[in-house]
Amino acid sequence: PSGVVVGFWDRDRLTQVFSNLLSNAIRYSPAGGEILVSLENLESAAHVSIRDQGLGINPEALRHLFDQSYRVPVTAGQVRGLGLGLYITRQIIEAHGGHIWLDEPGAGTRVRFALPRGASP
Repeated sequence: PSGVVVGFWDRDRLTQVFSNLLSNAIRYSPAGGEILVSLENLESAAHVSIRDQGLGINPEALRHLFDQSYRVPVTAGQVRGLGLGLYITRQIIEAHGGHIWLDEPGAGTRVRFALPRGASP
């Protein structure tokens, strides 16, 4: 956006969200793969998108992706983790009154989230 994006958000928790989503994008992308981060400043919300060029996510796994301790079976043995990152990320986004989702599965992954803008609740 050309201007400042303003919202009533917890900086530390959003740092945790970005850290988790970006580290996932790095872990699941091939070496030298590109990760694109974008921000849209809409009237009522800020929309963030993080797209990688990794393996993508199996459509069957999508409905469980934000569940506590869920790991995508295809990559669970290849990449270390406890399956808590996306669960915690969703909790943080929802605690801010926002929501998080994945675009169509396929080659690469695009995680998007929206946070409401405006004054404190």
